[in-house]
Amino acid sequence: VRLVTNLDPPEPISAAQTAHALARGEDDDLMERVISHADAVFARRDVVVIEGLVPTDDQTYSVRVNVALAKALDAEVVLVGSARRHDVDELAAIMAGAESTYRVGGETRRVIGAVVTMVPMDGSGSDAQQYREALAAQGIRLVGAIPYVEDATWVRVRDLVRELDLEVLSEGDQDRRIRRTAILAQSVLGSLPVL
Repeated sequence: VRLVTNLDPPEPISAAQTAHALARGEDDDLMERVISHADAVFARRDVVVIEGLVPTDDQTYSVRVNVALAKALDAEVVLVGSARRHDVDELAAIMAGAESTYRVGGETRRVIGAVVTMVPMDGSGSDAQQYREALAAQGIRLVGAIPYVEDATWVRVRDLVRELDLEVLSEGDQDRRIRRTAILAQSVLGSLPVL
């Protein structure tokens, strides 16, 4: 966030620290740390967006943390899912399952809506209206549909420089996107068709 905005969020709690606290059953202590990190931000802002953990093979505890986080902060939740990997009904069912995890002990709904990313706009897949209807059938309101834009998937020069810790010899436009990469192991003349 600091790299692309003028916002100054608190330092995140590392995945290793989170896993360690959860393994020891220190969920409440972990949430107290989160609240103490967030207090300064809450004092300065009317609306605060907190990104939850994305479920991965390495972070099997992500749902547990996200639910605890929403409860500790008394937060409203917006679910985010990608149209790229699931058809309409599949994604609606996944989001309905996720929504139900935020209703613990009969408490009121925390999920106020869903955002679907990578929605095809070229007619090659389902459109936003189909996602709206499928989610509505599950009792979830579609609050945003972000179109799939191939150019946005390409890495920016600035990101590559940062990730590989490269030395830039001629800066140029660091926001340019890299469409393809070629690794050449022949003479320049033999490489011209690739370039």
